[in-house]
Amino acid sequence: MLRRYPAGFGNAGGCGGAVKRPAGVRCSQPRSARRLSDVELATAEWIDWYNHRRLHGEIGHVPPAEYEASYYQQHPKPQVIATTQSL
Repeated sequence: MLRRYPAGFGNAGGCGGAVKRPAGVRCSQPRSARRLSDVELATAEWIDWYNHRRLHGEIGHVPPAEYEASYYQQHPKPQVIATTQSL
């Protein structure tokens, strides 16, 4: 049987309190995944959390998606200009 655990912790400790959780990460009781669609949804939820809500310490404690958006705002793509030469 497949099980779903709190985001970011795999099966380390579940909700037993033995594992310290970062601020903002709530503990929820694992629930059974009965169908493949349940697993797909749980995976999509985890990926969304990982990219858009978790705070990453190496990049200033901001979510990766926010950091990436800030980077591209400060470093716009260079414009490509096509020219033709006359022979």
